[in-house]
Amino acid sequence: GGVIALVTTGVTFLDSTGLGFLLTAYRRAVSAGGGLALVCPSKAVTGLLEAMKLSRLITVVEEPARARAALGLSRPARPDSIATGELVLPIQGELTATRVPGLTNWIEESWAARTDAACLVLNISAVRFMDSSGLGLLLRCHRLATARTGARLVLRGMTTNVRNVLRLAKVESLLNIE
Repeated sequence: GGVIALVTTGVTFLDSTGLGFLLTAYRRAVSAGGGLALVCPSKAVTGLLEAMKLSRLITVVEEPARARAALGLSRPARPDSIATGELVLPIQGELTATRVPGLTNWIEESWAARTDAACLVLNISAVRFMDSSGLGLLLRCHRLATARTGARLVLRGMTTNVRNVLRLAKVESLLNIE
């Protein structure tokens, strides 16, 4: 996916037109499977993002080269086994409709390859945003793990944004959260 990295260091004021530009750039980048990152934004820009509650959507980086990784768009890390019987998969970025199909395939293939695993752990500490597609992915992973006799799904590193989605959907008690 395409990444838009905007250097906003010298921006001292952002009105509704500027904010509209940022949101349009964000929507276009995400719909193309990428994301928007602001490079070294000024205090005026970061203050506006915080005030408008957009800081959870728009990523801030120190240099353009870090944008892809910060957006969670680098290739998924290889599955990691911390302990015997545990498959740990790091998930990062946004859990939205554009990313969920690829993540679903990766998770299902990784789980199928580890027939000895009794615990599917999704490390979601780097998930910045999740919509209903992401919620669907977590529920699908729950079904995937529990379909294996004695196995379970564990969500590790719950962020506030993800916890709010789970709370609103009333599925917190269904999922194992560390």
